[in-house]
Amino acid sequence: MRRYSILFLLLLSACSDDVTPEHEYVGDVDPCEVTLEANDDVTEISWPAAGEYEKPGGYKTWNTAPKSECRNNPKISIGDHAGIELYVTYPSATIPTVSGNGKVADGKFPVIVFAHANNDRVCNIFEGYFSLHDHWASYGFVVVAVDGTATNCKPGTKENLQIRSDVQIAGLEEIHRLNDDPESIFYQKIDLEKTIFAGHSRGGGSSLLSASITPGVSGVIDLQGVDLTAFGFGASVLPDFPVIGITAGNDVDLDYPHCEPTEDMLGGEYTWVNLNGGIHAYTADKDPIEPDDKPDISQDEQHEITEFYTAAFLHHAVGLNNDWGDQAAQDVLYSPAGAETVKAREMSKLGVYARWRNSNEKIMVDTFDGKDSTTNLLGEATEFSGIQAIESATYRPDTNPTTGMYGKSFSLRLMDGPGVYKTALADVSVPVTWALEARVKGPDTGVTAGTLMVLLELEDRTVEADALAFGGPLSLSNRFTQVQIPLTDFGISDTSVIKSVSLKLADGEIFVDDLRFTALD
Repeated sequence: MRRYSILFLLLLSACSDDVTPEHEYVGDVDPCEVTLEANDDVTEISWPAAGEYEKPGGYKTWNTAPKSECRNNPKISIGDHAGIELYVTYPSATIPTVSGNGKVADGKFPVIVFAHANNDRVCNIFEGYFSLHDHWASYGFVVVAVDGTATNCKPGTKENLQIRSDVQIAGLEEIHRLNDDPESIFYQKIDLEKTIFAGHSRGGGSSLLSASITPGVSGVIDLQGVDLTAFGFGASVLPDFPVIGITAGNDVDLDYPHCEPTEDMLGGEYTWVNLNGGIHAYTADKDPIEPDDKPDISQDEQHEITEFYTAAFLHHAVGLNNDWGDQAAQDVLYSPAGAETVKAREMSKLGVYARWRNSNEKIMVDTFDGKDSTTNLLGEATEFSGIQAIESATYRPDTNPTTGMYGKSFSLRLMDGPGVYKTALADVSVPVTWALEARVKGPDTGVTAGTLMVLLELEDRTVEADALAFGGPLSLSNRFTQVQIPLTDFGISDTSVIKSVSLKLADGEIFVDDLRFTALD
């Protein structure tokens, strides 16, 4: 399962800069005086209202390194080297700085194994994501952050990313070992069947690699993750596991659209969210920002949205130890409700763009993969009139590469209207409880279309709706957002035979991808 290199052993002593947590603790007990011995004290578990994922969950939390002078991080050995630390955050039975005890809460908890980002100036940042880890632990998760200091301050290579994945797998094996160790505070506390890999930047890329070789993995949290193709891992579709991917609108470390094509590698359910105005470094608590970083939102805003979406993802992918129904999580992840909630609760003044693919029954019409512009996935003909349609437009439409990372991300490009793009459906019967969905975005430069009328040709009439009215709370930009139009909003009241779908463009330019009919819950 593991693949370790001599280079890794040499890297282990490369960096020594220290970034330690700066928690603000409630209570009078010094964190270093908290005992980890078991006792009978328990603090009542109190959850926020259902679906308020941006708020802390019901559990109090503690960790294995509350201050730099009292570190109890577990350590792992790889090859001949010992001492790789694991910073573990977990649900606690009480408020440790009030009770004086850091006992793990009752129950068995899923594991999140976290890999941090690269930083070229501060190498040691593995304990620098404590806000995010505390949030996840408060929802009933044991969060194991692996120390990748040895791989930081190093060029981005395939081997560098592989090492980060190797250490993640080793961290998972260690927390499983501690679950079997009667002397460990984690003895019989780990749900061995539920594992999430999570990471930031290179750690996001390594999490996808780790999940790809871990049987039964529950999912991946990919925060501003690097593109695997750019690191030499190829562009093949990944296995079927759920993913939440979050990008930052003002990211200068991974300039748009550098990390966007990862979406088209995902083999299972996913939600992909862009934090408008966010930056790469703000995901961490301690990762220093770059000299050319220009955030348009605060770090607190970026954290709140990240916590909101990732907690909803954990609820859906793994489940929570409360009475919330799964519908709350599905609404956030697989409908415009997530982006609308971000705006309604004023988590950010700039909001988010979100898109998704769930496991509901669907009829795929076209993915516009650039292979054939004359037929759709159903084998039916496409045509356009009075408009220029370019089927093989990628995230780099001006150069339109056919290989490499951008060559895997094709979409339909409509421009220079007025005109109509039409694709036949071979009389597909679609239940009235379904919706038409697609990803849409405007151009990087030029005029974005003000409307995109969708026409459905039925047996006895044609109905239409403006797709952009169903694309979430924000006006269209150059980031993909999801359109979801319930068939009832076309004025359809019964299961209907649909003969064709047409996209009518009045002016400007727009990109369309993953056109489909999907069952709604």
